[in-house]
Amino acid sequence: MLWTVFLILMVSWALGLATLPALGGFIHLPLFFALMTRAIDLGRELADGPQVAMRLLKRSIYNAAELTFAQSLDEIAAKTAISDHHPDAAEGMTAFKEKRAPRFNQPRHLPSK
Repeated sequence: MLWTVFLILMVSWALGLATLPALGGFIHLPLFFALMTRAIDLGRELADGPQVAMRLLKRSIYNAAELTFAQSLDEIAAKTAISDHHPDAAEGMTAFKEKRAPRFNQPRHLPSK
């Protein structure tokens, strides 16, 4: 069930909701190539994104399927507390203020001895 919802969301995001009725249960070749192009773009976007925050969010989504609502809120709050203090969060805020694309996942500069 969770995978079905995920697939519907991804296809609707990639092709647009107006395209879904045209699928009719079959993937036509032009739609397939449009979906593949969009999937590759999504892959690049995810690869360039904040990896730690995305991993924490992915785990929270999987856990939410098994936890109660109250437990899910507690779990995401704990993971947010971790990701808020990661260098990628600071980079995201700085990039937003400077109106530039963020440069996530950069190696941290270690203090010299």
